[in-house]
Amino acid sequence: MNKMMMSGGVFSSKDGLHTIQGTDEEVTAVVRASNDWGTYATAHVNNPPDIQRGLRLGLGEIMHGQFLDEETAAMMVEAGVFYNPQLSVSSLEAIERTFGPEPSVNKAKSLLVAQGMARIPDILLKFPKLLEKTTFGVDTVTVTPANAIRNRDHEIWFWADKFGNLQTLKSMTSIGGDLAALTGGQNPYPAGSLGVIEEGAYADILLIDGNPLEDITLIGGSKELFDAPDRKPGEIPAMDLIMKDGVIYKNTLD
Repeated sequence: MNKMMMSGGVFSSKDGLHTIQGTDEEVTAVVRASNDWGTYATAHVNNPPDIQRGLRLGLGEIMHGQFLDEETAAMMVEAGVFYNPQLSVSSLEAIERTFGPEPSVNKAKSLLVAQGMARIPDILLKFPKLLEKTTFGVDTVTVTPANAIRNRDHEIWFWADKFGNLQTLKSMTSIGGDLAALTGGQNPYPAGSLGVIEEGAYADILLIDGNPLEDITLIGGSKELFDAPDRKPGEIPAMDLIMKDGVIYKNTLD
């Protein structure tokens, strides 16, 4: 996977969200080089016209798409691309905690992004085929390890609240695995199957005491963001076993 910037960012101070970055020739070159390596090109891209340009030029994934509209969502379905939006950045709490009470260019851009991202869950629900190619991700703006965990846990809860627990789990696992499989020689999982328990597959297993289809907090989901208590990776009470590629990192079954 090769990523480029096709729009302005929130934390950068000199490029507005409206800016168009990369000529058609430059984007096409990245797409072609990615395809030559057997992988795909993705882009940080904000606005519908720029997303549509990326689709026309052959992107395999859209990242962020903060101002996505229904016309562009329909085009993404037609193109068969993946989407990674990082939805909980629409949290005003996160913006206030990150930028503080004083106005700034970056805070103003973040508030605009929040307004755009707040519309995306409804758009995805109107386009279920796009939702089925939307991967879970966290674009954390929190600056400490503990807050990064809080941000991820809140994103899990946010997804489950908007799309249901099953869709959230799929976006975190099988849909992400489908995208990883498109990375070709860069695929971090080249030697076996993903998402199945069988001989020769990657032994990535979580054993949960309970049913996360009914309770998303069993895998860490948290309605609270900054007010959630501190926790370290793996410190989820209902998660009794964590195995990654056959190596056990947590086992409380005994």
